[in-house]
Formats: sequence, C-alpha cells, structure tokens
Amino acid sequence: MTEGLAESLLQAVAADNAVSNGIRDAKILIADDDPLSRRLLVGILQKQNFSNLQVAEGGVAALELLHSFRPDLVLLDMQMPDIGGLEVCRAARAHPDSVDIPILVQTATVNRRE
Repeated sequence: MTEGLAESLLQAVAADNAVSNGIRDAKILIADDDPLSRRLLVGILQKQNFSNLQVAEGGVAALELLHSFRPDLVLLDMQMPDIGGLEVCRAARAHPDSVDIPILVQTATVNRRE
C-alpha cells in the first residue's frame, strides 16, 4: 500500500469517527406515555453513548419540549392519552422551527389480559 493511500484511509477513518461522535451529541426527544417504553428507549440510547436526551410523558409535554429543547430527532409514540402522536406531528410541521426535525413514530399494543 502506498504511503499516500494509507494516509487517505486514515483521514477517512478519522472523519468517520468524528461524524459518529457528532451524531452521539444529537439532541433526542423521547415522547411516550408508557414509563417502561421510555426507560427502554433511554437505556438503549445510553448504551450506544447517546447522552443528550429529554423525555416527555405525553403529547403536551412533547410539544413544549419541541420548542424549548429543539431536538435533532423525535421518537414519538402514536398512542398517548392527552394528545396523540399524529396531532403532535401536525403541530410540529405547522411550526417553522420544527418543520424539518425528523420524527420516528412508534407504538406498542399490549394485551393486559394475560
């Protein structure tokens, strides 16, 4: 391997590591009314070295944090008792400061009869 190629590869790896570290600094908002789901998502993200996390226990709190925390990503439950995820998405897209924030929606249905 030539010296120039090796140096280029090292620079590419360094740049990739910088991007990975920068991603882990991303501000992530987790909005879910279920305490277990919130704890699971926080635990998974922390295990991957994400540390800039905020948690909302419902849609109203999510909208408040959307404007005060200004997250880079929102993990949003679709089924919440106060304001559902779809309404939170609509409100986020209607506001110029949050129109481009990526929103990943998720939901869980639990059979509580068992």
